[in-house]
Amino acid sequence: FVISREGYIVTNSHVVEGADEITVLFSNEKEYKGVIIGRDSRTDVAVIKIDSGRSSLPAIPLGNSDQVRIGDIAIAIGNPFGLSGTFTLGVVSARGRDDIDADAGL
Repeated sequence: FVISREGYIVTNSHVVEGADEITVLFSNEKEYKGVIIGRDSRTDVAVIKIDSGRSSLPAIPLGNSDQVRIGDIAIAIGNPFGLSGTFTLGVVSARGRDDIDADAGL
């Protein structure tokens, strides 16, 4: 998702891992070339940057994770497995789980 009108986008690290080229396609069919600004495999987060020219992009500001409370609603939006427009809704059940093994089935 776009986090700034200047073209910074957050995505999953595994999506851009090993990529020689980055192309971002928006739902309005506009396509932009991008570059990887940074990525973290452990948290599976990456930041890319596109040049939208003179167009100002609609952006969603990031929240402050220090303000998240147990019971808050969490939303994940994406395109897994080539599906378009997926939306998942959940509830924050705990905080401070930095050392969770994602493969443990918790």
